[in-house]
Amino acid sequence: MHHLSFKLLRNFFGLLFIMLLFQQPLLAQSIKSSAFGLLNMPYSAHSAAMGVVMPAAYKQDPSAFLSNPAAALPEFNNHLGLHYAGLYAGLNQGAVGYVLSSEKTGNWGFGAQYLNYGEMLGYDPSGNPEGTFTAADYVVSVTKQHQVSHFSVGLTAKFISSRIESYGASAMLFDAGILFIHPKTDFTAGLVIKNFGFRTSNFDSEPVPIPFDVQMGVSFKPEHMPLRFSASASYLPHDAAYLEEESDQNTTIRDVFRYFNFGAELLFHKNVNLLVGYNQHIRAGLAMEDKKGLSGFALGGRILVKKLTMEYTYAAYHAAAGAHYVTLSTNLSNWKK
Repeated sequence: MHHLSFKLLRNFFGLLFIMLLFQQPLLAQSIKSSAFGLLNMPYSAHSAAMGVVMPAAYKQDPSAFLSNPAAALPEFNNHLGLHYAGLYAGLNQGAVGYVLSSEKTGNWGFGAQYLNYGEMLGYDPSGNPEGTFTAADYVVSVTKQHQVSHFSVGLTAKFISSRIESYGASAMLFDAGILFIHPKTDFTAGLVIKNFGFRTSNFDSEPVPIPFDVQMGVSFKPEHMPLRFSASASYLPHDAAYLEEESDQNTTIRDVFRYFNFGAELLFHKNVNLLVGYNQHIRAGLAMEDKKGLSGFALGGRILVKKLTMEYTYAAYHAAAGAHYVTLSTNLSNWKK
């Protein structure tokens, strides 16, 4: 049995390696710029509170497979998560995630996400107004998870479409993830390779850059402490390009740190948790030089009321604007009793 499991694990990484061999042009472009903004954003109140990037912090989040496909675990069977975010400047975002476990077909995750950029004013080349237009991103995804001893591996296939007025771009992308779940202690480690694949259409003759990313992190709860900590790193393919351009040691240290984010959960009670997170990349990119405020910080809470878990997070992105995230999740099996 163990021999079969590790053979499947070897085949998983072999397939992943072959797929990544064809991604070299895409990786080079992703370092410079990217499109499809929805792929870089938190999908839920929990992911926003934990600093956006959470490859290992899956506890109590049935939609965590939207971040790491290895988190479509059987413990979340028949769990549904509904997520909504009111962003700055009238933007809004939503997501839904559902996990299904079957003895015959294994564990699956099904997701859908959208980002509505709202209405914008349109102008012709001479600057004359031409009314308004809308823009939005949409993603639908299917995830397959498999357990290999103390490791969980998963693969997500997702189709993303971006619309701006009458123009559109789309891509077929994949996420591959792995989780190590310690059998005795509350410790997990995760690695995710995100957004590798191919474009299916472009806005114009120029290829649409895709935000390829590699994320890794850990989550742990010390014994006898009501705290669970997480630390993650993201944008790892971008580090080399940035660091090669820097000769000042202090600047290099700052640039390395900007790719890390941190989160903590204060476990007041099994039904009440407080969450706080910090994302240095957001603070470095969006904070004003003379008024940084709480940019990059997020504060949230989770409460379980009977059969329904409710979460709320406020994430500060800029001194003048933040975002409000709301999540409702439940085990649908409980409603049948």
